[in-house]
Amino acid sequence: MIKIQKHGAVLSTDKDGYLIPDVSLDKIVPPWDEAVNFIKKAYIKHLGKRLHSVYIRGSVARGLAVEGISDLDSFAILRGNPPKKKDELDWTKKVSEQYMERFPFSARPEIWFNREAAFLKNPKGYWWLKLGAVCIHGENLIPRIPAVKLETLATHLEFQGDYISKIVREFHQGVKNADQEHTKEYCKGICREFLRAGMALVMFRSKGFSRDLYYCYELFARFYPQQDTTMRQALEYALNPTANKETLLPFVNKLGEFLSQEAELDR
Repeated sequence: MIKIQKHGAVLSTDKDGYLIPDVSLDKIVPPWDEAVNFIKKAYIKHLGKRLHSVYIRGSVARGLAVEGISDLDSFAILRGNPPKKKDELDWTKKVSEQYMERFPFSARPEIWFNREAAFLKNPKGYWWLKLGAVCIHGENLIPRIPAVKLETLATHLEFQGDYISKIVREFHQGVKNADQEHTKEYCKGICREFLRAGMALVMFRSKGFSRDLYYCYELFARFYPQQDTTMRQALEYALNPTANKETLLPFVNKLGEFLSQEAELDR
């Protein structure tokens, strides 16, 4: 069982209202630096001349990775179209398996890529690159991306009332015939969504932003103290999911309805 801990950080804003990233190459420390180098070499080997640049994002790039819990989030920007054929994608599965054998302290890595032009045309896609990623190979695109304000996030975060209602419906459809392990995955997924929806609700009031689950809970509870116990339960389920549908389903319905209503009022 994973214990709830105050782990992560809240991104604050500068005097002009721009969020201040907390990532750095210097924060990629052992044993994660070796894992990062392994992934970088895999991108270079398998994508060749198509490879424009490689990035690491998330807890590893922030110096907050926890052995036995954290994963390695990586992605690449390509020149031209990304591979689509099955035989061009098989390498990602093989590299992932090799990674898990070599770096057992890490959860399964994320290996992902997109075209340079398509990526830079999508503000919703690149704001998290500006805030939470570092370039480890190739031409760094991050300096070309505008600084990010809370208003930018509010435009692109999908946490409106209809979105929350939609994920609750999809959750029910998914767990209807799910076995215990898949039910736990659905539980973990929707509780993460709830925590980040709560963060989206209060970010203007808190004048800060975080994707770290504990701080999503803490900031939300600061402005909705009557929902503290409920959102802390969402945090517990996000870390230690349950397969007990009799408990889980009414919990999801109740919290989902509250967040959906608040999101509509907050518009």
